[in-house]
Amino acid sequence: MLYKLLADGIVVLHALNVAYILLGPLWAWRHPWFRLVHLVSLWWVFFVFAGGFYCPMTNFENSLRYHYNPAATYSTGFVVRYIGPMLWWDLTKPQVVGAMTAWTAFWTLAYAWLWARKKPTARAR
Repeated sequence: MLYKLLADGIVVLHALNVAYILLGPLWAWRHPWFRLVHLVSLWWVFFVFAGGFYCPMTNFENSLRYHYNPAATYSTGFVVRYIGPMLWWDLTKPQVVGAMTAWTAFWTLAYAWLWARKKPTARAR
Protein backbone atom coordinates (compact mmCIF):
# COMPACT_ATOMS: atom_id res chain seq x y z
CA MET A 1 0.00 0.00 0.00
CA LEU A 2 2.86 2.40 0.80
CA TYR A 3 4.40 1.85 -2.64
CA LYS A 4 1.08 2.64 -4.33
CA LEU A 5 0.70 5.88 -2.35
CA LEU A 6 4.27 6.91 -3.15
CA ALA A 7 3.77 6.11 -6.85
CA ASP A 8 0.55 8.14 -6.88
CA GLY A 9 2.43 11.00 -5.21
CA ILE A 10 5.01 10.86 -8.02
CA VAL A 11 2.15 11.09 -10.54
CA VAL A 12 0.95 14.28 -8.84
CA LEU A 13 4.46 15.74 -8.85
CA HIS A 14 4.84 14.78 -12.50
CA ALA A 15 1.53 16.46 -13.37
CA LEU A 16 2.69 19.60 -11.57
CA ASN A 17 5.93 19.49 -13.57
CA VAL A 18 3.98 19.24 -16.84
CA ALA A 19 1.84 22.19 -15.74
CA TYR A 20 5.01 24.13 -14.92
CA ILE A 21 6.46 23.44 -18.38
CA LEU A 22 3.22 24.45 -20.11
CA LEU A 23 2.17 27.37 -17.90
CA GLY A 24 5.60 28.67 -16.89
CA PRO A 25 5.57 31.32 -19.62
CA LEU A 26 2.60 33.00 -17.93
CA TRP A 27 4.77 33.61 -14.88
CA ALA A 28 7.90 34.33 -16.91
CA TRP A 29 6.14 37.02 -18.92
CA ARG A 30 5.82 39.23 -15.84
CA HIS A 31 8.92 38.05 -13.96
CA PRO A 32 12.01 38.35 -16.17
CA TRP A 33 14.26 36.56 -13.67
CA PHE A 34 12.08 33.44 -14.08
CA ARG A 35 12.65 33.22 -17.84
CA LEU A 36 16.08 31.66 -17.49
CA VAL A 37 14.82 29.17 -14.91
CA HIS A 38 11.97 28.15 -17.19
CA LEU A 39 14.21 28.02 -20.26
CA VAL A 40 16.66 25.66 -18.53
CA SER A 41 13.74 23.44 -17.54
CA LEU A 42 12.37 23.44 -21.08
CA TRP A 43 15.71 22.42 -22.53
CA TRP A 44 16.24 19.70 -19.92
CA VAL A 45 12.84 18.18 -20.72
CA PHE A 46 13.54 18.54 -24.43
CA PHE A 47 16.83 16.64 -24.15
CA VAL A 48 15.18 13.90 -22.11
CA PHE A 49 12.49 13.48 -24.79
CA ALA A 50 14.71 13.95 -27.84
CA GLY A 51 17.41 11.71 -26.38
CA GLY A 52 14.94 8.86 -26.11
CA PHE A 53 15.29 8.68 -22.34
CA TYR A 54 12.50 8.14 -19.89
CA CYS A 55 11.95 10.89 -17.40
CA PRO A 56 13.49 10.03 -14.03
CA MET A 57 10.08 10.59 -12.42
CA THR A 58 8.54 8.00 -14.76
CA ASN A 59 11.27 5.52 -13.88
CA PHE A 60 10.80 6.18 -10.16
CA GLU A 61 7.02 5.82 -10.43
CA ASN A 62 7.36 2.55 -12.35
CA SER A 63 9.83 1.24 -9.79
CA LEU A 64 7.37 1.97 -6.99
CA ARG A 65 4.47 0.47 -8.95
CA TYR A 66 6.53 -2.65 -9.63
CA HIS A 67 6.91 -3.22 -5.89
CA TYR A 68 3.17 -2.83 -5.41
CA ASN A 69 1.89 -4.57 -8.56
CA PRO A 70 4.24 -5.46 -11.44
CA ALA A 71 1.33 -5.43 -13.89
CA ALA A 72 0.72 -1.73 -13.14
CA THR A 73 3.98 -0.58 -14.73
CA TYR A 74 3.98 0.93 -18.21
CA SER A 75 6.48 1.38 -21.01
CA THR A 76 5.26 4.69 -22.40
CA GLY A 77 5.99 8.12 -21.01
CA PHE A 78 3.88 10.05 -18.53
CA VAL A 79 2.17 12.24 -21.14
CA VAL A 80 1.26 9.31 -23.38
CA ARG A 81 0.05 7.27 -20.39
CA TYR A 82 -1.96 9.87 -18.46
CA ILE A 83 -2.46 13.11 -20.37
CA GLY A 84 -3.40 11.65 -23.77
CA PRO A 85 -6.27 9.51 -22.46
CA MET A 86 -7.63 12.41 -20.40
CA LEU A 87 -7.87 14.43 -23.62
CA TRP A 88 -9.07 11.43 -25.64
CA TRP A 89 -6.01 11.66 -27.82
CA ASP A 90 -4.13 8.63 -29.00
CA LEU A 91 -0.70 10.19 -28.52
CA THR A 92 2.50 8.52 -29.60
CA LYS A 93 5.96 9.27 -28.31
CA PRO A 94 7.06 10.91 -31.62
CA GLN A 95 4.07 13.25 -31.40
CA VAL A 96 4.99 14.23 -27.85
CA VAL A 97 8.64 14.76 -28.88
CA GLY A 98 7.50 16.91 -31.81
CA ALA A 99 5.24 19.00 -29.60
CA MET A 100 7.99 19.44 -27.01
CA THR A 101 10.44 20.44 -29.73
CA ALA A 102 8.05 23.09 -31.04
CA TRP A 103 7.24 24.33 -27.51
CA THR A 104 10.93 24.60 -26.59
CA ALA A 105 11.87 26.33 -29.85
CA PHE A 106 8.98 28.79 -29.59
CA TRP A 107 9.74 29.84 -26.01
CA THR A 108 13.48 29.98 -26.62
CA LEU A 109 12.85 32.45 -29.45
CA ALA A 110 10.23 34.36 -27.43
CA TYR A 111 12.52 34.73 -24.41
CA ALA A 112 15.44 35.72 -26.66
CA TRP A 113 13.23 38.39 -28.25
CA LEU A 114 12.16 39.65 -24.81
CA TRP A 115 15.78 39.83 -23.65
CA ALA A 116 16.87 41.58 -26.85
CA ARG A 117 14.22 44.29 -26.60
CA LYS A 118 14.90 44.96 -22.94
CA LYS A 119 15.63 48.64 -22.47
CA PRO A 120 18.81 49.50 -20.60
CA THR A 121 18.09 51.02 -17.21
CA ALA A 122 19.20 54.57 -16.57
CA ARG A 123 21.84 54.94 -13.89
CA ALA A 124 20.88 56.87 -10.83
CA ARG A 125 22.92 60.02 -10.24
